Amino acid sequence: RGRSGEPTLNRLEVEAMSGDIGGPVLDTAGAVIGMLAPREMRGRTLPVGVGFSVPNSVIAAMLSDAGVETAEATQSAALPAEDLASLAADMTVLVSCWE
Repeated sequence: RGRSGEPTLNRLEVEAMSGDIGGPVLDTAGAVIGMLAPREMRGRTLPVGVGFSVPNSVIAAMLSDAGVETAEATQSAALPAEDLASLAADMTVLVSCWE
C-alpha cells in the first residue's frame, strides 16, 4: 500500500534510478505485475531504497477503459536472471521529450 494506505500502490524495496520510472515491474516468471512510480509523489520524496509501483490491476482497468485488451500471464516458472533481464530489455524503450 501507499504511504497513506492507498490500495492503488505497492511498496517496493528497490534502488531505482530516475530513468526507471514508468518501467515495468516483473515477477520472477517475467509477468508484468506493475509499473514503477516516481520517487516524488504529492510533494513527498520517498526514502532511499523505497519505491512504489502501480499494480497491474489498476493499469489493466485503465487500459480497458481506453478500449485496450490485456492478457493474463501464462508462465509461472521462475526464469534465470539473465533471461528475465533480456525479457525486460525487450519491453522498454527510452523516450526523450524536447521542445
